[in-house]
Order: sequence, then C-alpha cells, then structure tokens
Amino acid sequence: MFEGFLKIKLFPPPLRSNQVKRHILLEKFALARQRGVACTLVSAPAGFGKTNLVVDYARSSGLAFAWLALDESDNDLLRFWRYIGTALAAIDTHAGPLHLILTDVIMPGMNGRDLFEQISRRFPNIKALFMSGYTDDMMTHQGLLQ
Repeated sequence: MFEGFLKIKLFPPPLRSNQVKRHILLEKFALARQRGVACTLVSAPAGFGKTNLVVDYARSSGLAFAWLALDESDNDLLRFWRYIGTALAAIDTHAGPLHLILTDVIMPGMNGRDLFEQISRRFPNIKALFMSGYTDDMMTHQGLLQ
C-alpha cells in the first residue's frame, strides 16, 4: 500500500484538457533556460496554478525531469526523507542527462537550494525551478533568497 501511495507522489499530475495555457509565463521559462539561468522561483498562494504551470512547462520543454509531490501529511521527517530517498534513487537510475529539478524552497530538514546543490554535483548542467507559497520577504528573512 505504501508503494502505491509513493508512486502517485513520484509522477506529475495529468493536465486537464480545459486548462488555461499561460503562454507568457511559459515563454519566460524558456527564455531563462536559453540565457542559462540556473534557478527560477515560482511563488504564489495555494490554488494559483503553480503546479499546473510547472507540469505544463516540464512536459512541453522536452527536458527530462523528476517529480516529487509533497503535502501537509509529509511534514513527518521520516516520511519526507523516504520520499526524497526514492526520488533521488530514481535520479540515480536515470540513464540520460537530467535537465530540470522542481523543488519547494522550504522543506523539513533541508531547503530546496541544498537539494539542488546535492543533485547538481552529479548533473552539473541541471537547472532548478523553485516553488513556494511563502512570500519573498519571508524567504529572504530565512536566507533562502539571495
């Protein structure tokens, strides 16, 4: 049962056929990639479409990507690290290059930047897309934005 639950968290949600395309934001992501921007932050309150936007970009970009979805029930440190370990194991078995990591900025026991740095040691050309429901002020205060 745990395995089935975990697999759901390791795959991005399907895009709905009636989803609104955010062409301007998708173009900004593509432009940032062309310019060699290593990290991009997507910050908005819950329900504003961050996940749909990123899934749309990841799938339409043709880049290889890994996915790990976390929610409030994953605030248990042991459960969280099981998910991270499983996601990292999926990366380790990936044969080709890995182009993009999508991560939350704030996580239990580690922040998104630390996770990005760990993965970028193995995949030096990887880019990161950071998401957060927190305000820029809060993340700056925590030292997560520089």
